[in-house]
Amino acid sequence: MAEALDHCHLLVMGQTHEALEIITRKLAQAPSDGLLWMHKAIAHKDLLQLIAAQQAMARARSLRPHCALTRYNSALLSLLAGDDRHAWHDYEARWQVPGFPSPVRVDLPQPLWRGQDLAHGSLLLHGEQGAGDCIQFSRFISQAAERVGSLVVEVEASLLPLFAPLAPQALWIAKGGQALPPTTAQAPLLSLPLALGWHLQEPMPAVPYLEAPPERMAWARMRLDACAGQGVRIGLVWRGRATHIDDHHRSLPLPSLLAHLPPGPRYVSLQQPVDATEREALQRAGVANLGAECVDWSDTAALCAGLDQVVGVDTGVVHLAGALGVPTVALLPRVPDWRWQLNRRETPWYPQMTLCRQKAVNDWNSVWPQVPWATKPRVRP
Repeated sequence: MAEALDHCHLLVMGQTHEALEIITRKLAQAPSDGLLWMHKAIAHKDLLQLIAAQQAMARARSLRPHCALTRYNSALLSLLAGDDRHAWHDYEARWQVPGFPSPVRVDLPQPLWRGQDLAHGSLLLHGEQGAGDCIQFSRFISQAAERVGSLVVEVEASLLPLFAPLAPQALWIAKGGQALPPTTAQAPLLSLPLALGWHLQEPMPAVPYLEAPPERMAWARMRLDACAGQGVRIGLVWRGRATHIDDHHRSLPLPSLLAHLPPGPRYVSLQQPVDATEREALQRAGVANLGAECVDWSDTAALCAGLDQVVGVDTGVVHLAGALGVPTVALLPRVPDWRWQLNRRETPWYPQMTLCRQKAVNDWNSVWPQVPWATKPRVRP
């Protein structure tokens, strides 16, 4: 077991070359070890060596065809490569992976919806993983609603006012609130591409698909006018959820961000929460700390809608800005999350988004020259 842990620990710590050396040495002694081949694929993926990663993963799958962990990692690799022919099917294995961020819903005995016509039935859709995941895949809720007689949607309470217009006829329930009614079938939001038979090569549901509630927009206009004036307004996010497995790679130090803000625009922090040190740094830099005033995602959406650009790391706020159709810049680590793919500056998920990527692990300095900072106001809602 100790030998098995050493290369895994190195992979987690980002010492990928060292991990790959150990894995290669072990495979020379145990060439039929499917788990080692899977770890080899992950190591090559973390080095952005996609062909080698795909070859190793194919070997792992041939040796462990029914292994949930192998299927799940195979899905992540395929999605990163922009190939989702089988990826959404393999992604269903996430529920059998130990430590997956969302627990299995043992309270849902209904069968998983596979996209069949439920004109005389009912469907429960429920959120999973983080807010950004739910925001990204909420775009498919309207399509699902067209195939069912009645729809129930359960998401975090902070997302309800923002999502409800996607399916006005649905019953919307806050997670952990009232009891769920019985339904014919159920599906997590990230299972909708599989259920709907959708693939990356097909047209994406129209963007924007979210809109800030009008009553929140009035508040946001007042606050932005007071704090940022009528010139160019740019929103900032520099840190993700600390419990995220890859947060040490995706979040950036606030001083680095502040040091690279070009003069001219007025800047607004959308970060939440902000600690005392960050709050003082924002004040010194003249950045309005409006994220601290947001009660839920509708408030954040209203602020985003009143900005000319949002610049941030891979968090829910970046997904939200993209879903609203606000010009957005995503600051990505060297090894990005699967949804951002590789070697591209644009993304099919959000047409108004620009991707700026690290050229080396944790090298944020290589990102700043790529950022197309807004220089003039847009037509705001």
